[in-house]
Amino acid sequence: LTVSAEPVSAMYDGKRHGVEPTASLPGAKISYWSAESGDYTLDACPTYLDVTDGPQAVKFKATLPNHQDVYGDTTVEVTVRPVSVTSADGEKVYDGNPLTNATVTVGGFGFVNGEEPAFAVTGSQTDAGSAPNAFAYAFPGGVREGNYAITKNEGTLTVRKAPLTVNVVGNHDTVTFDGRSHQVDGFDDDAAGRATIKLKDGVLAHAEGTDAGTYPMGLTADSFDIASRNYDVTLTVVDGSLSVAPAKLLISANDASKRYGQTDPALTASV
Repeated sequence: LTVSAEPVSAMYDGKRHGVEPTASLPGAKISYWSAESGDYTLDACPTYLDVTDGPQAVKFKATLPNHQDVYGDTTVEVTVRPVSVTSADGEKVYDGNPLTNATVTVGGFGFVNGEEPAFAVTGSQTDAGSAPNAFAYAFPGGVREGNYAITKNEGTLTVRKAPLTVNVVGNHDTVTFDGRSHQVDGFDDDAAGRATIKLKDGVLAHAEGTDAGTYPMGLTADSFDIASRNYDVTLTVVDGSLSVAPAKLLISANDASKRYGQTDPALTASV
């Protein structure tokens, strides 16, 4: 009479696992070692549901009338169940509203039926840039998280800058020539807080002149530095200028008279 059993190694699946010894002769009774009693007093094989701390020894014996008792031993091991959980990516152009994506994908061997955790996705991105699509999970009561080897992957939420055209207009002024120097400075833009437009170092929005004519500031798109968190800015620039108009000059001729035959008088005028 002999008795033997193959070792069992099973990935956690929510079921109990034990060994199945086989005796070489029919009719043999198999009993199992009880640590509590210190003897082979168990009629059923010890089984394991949760992940074990390595292989667990199982000892058994076979008895048959008119035969000497025989003994055997083997192991049972329940290993962790690999599962991956991944939050989704998301992408859009900036519109002032938060970008979210509550989708979570379960991979690997998946969760045992009825043991699926609840997912709470908190990832959010409003401004241009990227952020992890953060999430947490919680198992139902009674589920042992240690039965799973969970790989958590956070997706990425990406908000791209929105296109924006900003109009820049240099200041203008028109004066009439008066022999003095005049000037005009500054510019206006319609960025309205969406971008910051400022002159580059060493560049002035300035026009100055005395004589009649037009004096441009010389502003172009290259004259400005642009800063914007959420917009990809294109500048449209209208140059500023100072216009000096010619002064009006009134010349009045003085009256003169003569008698017929006299020499024409000299003509005079006043300004």
